[in-house]
Amino acid sequence: MKAKDVIKGIEEGFDDNEQIAGAVEWVEDAANRLADFEQDNHVQAIKIEKMQAEIDQLNAELEKLKTRQITDEMTEPVKQVLSMMVFQFIRMVQIYRQAGFNIPKKAEEEQAFCMHRFLIAALEHGENWKNVVHGELKEMVEKLETAK
Repeated sequence: MKAKDVIKGIEEGFDDNEQIAGAVEWVEDAANRLADFEQDNHVQAIKIEKMQAEIDQLNAELEKLKTRQITDEMTEPVKQVLSMMVFQFIRMVQIYRQAGFNIPKKAEEEQAFCMHRFLIAALEHGENWKNVVHGELKEMVEKLETAK
């Protein structure tokens, strides 16, 4: 039975029980196909939603990476980081180690670790990089003190 036969039977009346049974079967089949279609659409909508969340996350990461570019002209924050002397890192390295960072106990390794972190902060936060690093270290110290 086809849709037009079902519509005609509804409008003009069915000739016998066989036609009614055929129409009922057709309607049930159509309802099942519609339910399957709706389920597929729901699954696709969930997939699209997850993919959009991943795209948003990747776009955020891309924007973050764009701020980390070193330009041909040295900015003041980058100059400040690159001008730091090895002895300036001693206390900060101790905090990082206590917080769980694995930093080799060589002055040049300690300096490289700090300069890397600070350079990222300088590129991401510009003139505010020191406040960001200070806040990070302060938070680590507070967590270490509460853990005691």
